[in-house]
Amino acid sequence: MKFICFGSGSSGNCYYLESRGTAILIDLGIGIRAFKRYMSNYGLTIPKIAAIIVTHDHTDHIKAVGPMAITYRTPVYASQRVHEGIDRNRFMTKKIPAELKQLTELNTPFEVGNFRITPFAVPHDSNDNNGYFIELIQAEPAEEKMFGSLFDTVDASHIRIGEPQKNVGVSSKNVGDFSKNVGENSENVGVFSTNVGENPHDTPVAVPTFCLITDAGQFTDDMIPYVKRAKYLVIEANYDTDMLANGPYPKYLQDRISSGRGHLANVLTAAALRTHLTPVTKRIWLCHLSAENNHPDTAAATVREAVAALPFDPKPTVEVLRRTVPSELMELR
Repeated sequence: MKFICFGSGSSGNCYYLESRGTAILIDLGIGIRAFKRYMSNYGLTIPKIAAIIVTHDHTDHIKAVGPMAITYRTPVYASQRVHEGIDRNRFMTKKIPAELKQLTELNTPFEVGNFRITPFAVPHDSNDNNGYFIELIQAEPAEEKMFGSLFDTVDASHIRIGEPQKNVGVSSKNVGDFSKNVGENSENVGVFSTNVGENPHDTPVAVPTFCLITDAGQFTDDMIPYVKRAKYLVIEANYDTDMLANGPYPKYLQDRISSGRGHLANVLTAAALRTHLTPVTKRIWLCHLSAENNHPDTAAATVREAVAALPFDPKPTVEVLRRTVPSELMELR
């Protein structure tokens, strides 16, 4: 599976995944001309993009979704509420044609090419917000020969996705109380494992699994089973608490960012990963860093300290995605 981040931050977000000749985008919040230039620079072709998967309806995640859908007839997958929010977004002047709108349901997988994609609830002050857990339906050709040596050392058969909790998108855990409530979240993992026989996706991690969580006001129980099964994890670390408190933002904006429907602080991401990561996870990318209230070195140091305390080896690596500069093309195996 190939992975590129074309942008990660308030200036625009876009993630590219490709497997067996089919590609998908998660969000397209960068300009369409910049996107075309990036694709050309990497030697990639736009027609192979089979779908755009949208997390939420804020402009920095959907800026070029309309032009892309109209020009290339690319289907756009999102929840009903996200589609409604896109339609109302006055900054997105070119709307998605009705026939290209595909509706998703929480915790219900759908397939695009070689990808099986499961949306899950992420709290944010948008119309709606989803994270995505992505599995390959078939292994890449090279991976088919590697399973015996590459995956035998990781037993993920005990990690299950059961029936999701109700009241998705709403959590009683307040951001400010997260550090003391982490233990409570971990106790609730059993809620997801009680109905394992009823869920068709109670399978060990055998091929690369990818999970993306961005623009999250807090880390909730809905996210836990997907994080536990992700070999590759992209997760928000938006702000440093001291930098936000002492920075240029007015109080109302500070309160919005640090609320339970705002963004994840470095320390909250670190605490969640320290509590819930399993040996399945091999690589972590921190995304959506604030330019004014965070620094890549600060975010990385905070999360790496938590990862270093994990009770297993080898530890996953922690990297930071750049806000406005595309990443390298990465092969995820």
